[in-house]
Amino acid sequence: MHGGGHDLDGHPGFDFEYRLGSPVYAPVDATVSNRIPDFNSPADRESIQLRYPGVPTDYFIDITNLMNVPAAIQTGTRVARGQVLGTAGPIGFGSNAMSTSAMIHFGVSDPNTNEPNIAPHSVSPDKFMTPEARAQLAAIWANAAYVSEWCEPFLDNNRAELFPKSRAWTLASGTTAAKIVAGCPTVNGATEYSFVDASGVTMETGSMTVGWANRPTTVDFTSSTGLRRLGLYDIVSETMRLSLGPAGGGRPTSLGTASVYATAH
Repeated sequence: MHGGGHDLDGHPGFDFEYRLGSPVYAPVDATVSNRIPDFNSPADRESIQLRYPGVPTDYFIDITNLMNVPAAIQTGTRVARGQVLGTAGPIGFGSNAMSTSAMIHFGVSDPNTNEPNIAPHSVSPDKFMTPEARAQLAAIWANAAYVSEWCEPFLDNNRAELFPKSRAWTLASGTTAAKIVAGCPTVNGATEYSFVDASGVTMETGSMTVGWANRPTTVDFTSSTGLRRLGLYDIVSETMRLSLGPAGGGRPTSLGTASVYATAH
């Protein structure tokens, strides 16, 4: 999930969704480098930074939006892999808090790197995962959905590429447009599109509405002339499957005969 002003500074890590009240475990044996209030959340949320031995310098793991952190977890104490660090806080807060979903932000900092934008030492956490953890993450990722994936489809998108941005999807098989160019003015989602034919001529432009909460995900294309096409799609990294109904017609019911599109990292 991308959020938290990603259009301004890049998003330095992953946001993982949890069931409400789920425990959050220490990912490694480490020393607590910091336990502080989570400044982006209500007073009942905290952030923990873990220091993990590395070469030539140690790495740091940041876990935020925690609740019910045990009193024994303090700066300087050791935690063991699998030890409970607290529970995942709800997504949002106040009147915007979700009653069914929680989340944490999980970030890794490598002092040996210097990435652009805020949090300059942040790196993609998957680079540090074991093969078993990567396999689990790949299964989660295949079913993940988020608002801006038409423009940021990858697990580890480049934080230096800020919004507004666009991405071209090229037809690999199927009968729909030879190319679809999605435009994302902000992090809130792809709101513009262009259908391009095989000769490079733009056939149609308009706005997109993405119902990103489920898989396969719904998409509505509304052209600048008012024509509307309803579709279903699924994006996993560089591959998209798209079933698109005719202008003014109904929405396809499956991806069984979907066109396949590809994009470059």
